Amino acid sequence: GQIGIPPGEANLVTGGIVAEAEQTLKNIGQVLAHFKLGFRDIVKCQVMLTDISEWPAFNAVYKTFFVAPYPARSAFAGSGLAFGARVEVECVAVISSEALLQVSFRKPVPNIH
Repeated sequence: GQIGIPPGEANLVTGGIVAEAEQTLKNIGQVLAHFKLGFRDIVKCQVMLTDISEWPAFNAVYKTFFVAPYPARSAFAGSGLAFGARVEVECVAVISSEALLQVSFRKPVPNIH
């Protein structure tokens, strides 16, 4: 799972749900890239929002990172996300056995919240 804190920083981006959603998905992109994967390799996302009324704004950003066919997705409202985040996104990606052999596990995963 990721929230809207830029790598190497300690605070959420400013700008509300849109800015947090963009940073959250960029963070996911960096983790995927570490494993030589992309957003097309994601098969399931779970979205947690502190205010479910912000779903349309989040979804508009989400659609800029994914293309059809979209991964399965669930969303719900929750309170008390880490660092006071408005959104957290958790994804499951699939990696082929051939691609897995090319991943270096000596290199640490990016330090992202």
